[in-house]
Amino acid sequence: MAFVLTENASIACMHQGAIKPSASQGKLKVDGSKVLLAGDIAGTKFSTCTLVTDTSHGIQKCTSATTEAGISSSKLKVDGKSVLLQGSNGPVDGFPPIPSTWTASSAGQTKLKAS
Repeated sequence: MAFVLTENASIACMHQGAIKPSASQGKLKVDGSKVLLAGDIAGTKFSTCTLVTDTSHGIQKCTSATTEAGISSSKLKVDGKSVLLQGSNGPVDGFPPIPSTWTASSAGQTKLKAS
């Protein structure tokens, strides 16, 4: 079991670029924060990324999460969509190293767990 991700989750790319996703639903909240569902992180923009773009060497800083490879609950769902869990991750549009990824290191809450 893992903690359910909320809009207060700590999510960053490999180069410390942070993102603040918005939940696509408002029915399930934990500590007043909306729970994130599968699909909520894809396309979210990074506020910062320490990787410096250098097109002559094929280096591109991370600007957004592309998809979720994520860890989602097989049991807890909202409107038919699985909630995302702490430890979720996925690819980003930055490179190298290939593949660059984002990771949810903190769920943003410590009350609700799911599997």
